[in-house]
Amino acid sequence: MPAGAGCGRRHLRQGGDAIFIQTDCSKASAIKELVDKTVAHYGKLDGVVSNAGIGMGGTPLHEYEVEDYERCFSPEQRGASLPG
Repeated sequence: MPAGAGCGRRHLRQGGDAIFIQTDCSKASAIKELVDKTVAHYGKLDGVVSNAGIGMGGTPLHEYEVEDYERCFSPEQRGASLPG
């Protein structure tokens, strides 16, 4: 089970409302699908928190090569703003 699914279940147990949709935020088509599913479930989308990223196995940030940095942070920087 993806970690996000567990977080959503915890939120539901506490009386909240949540759905979990695993998404590859590096792909515009996947982001569009995420938004479409969210709107289908809730009727609208009020806001977006861009919290995507790719883990680098515990490598300290100061040891990243430029390519590693771009791979890790590109989904965070682009994900919520890619045109659909």
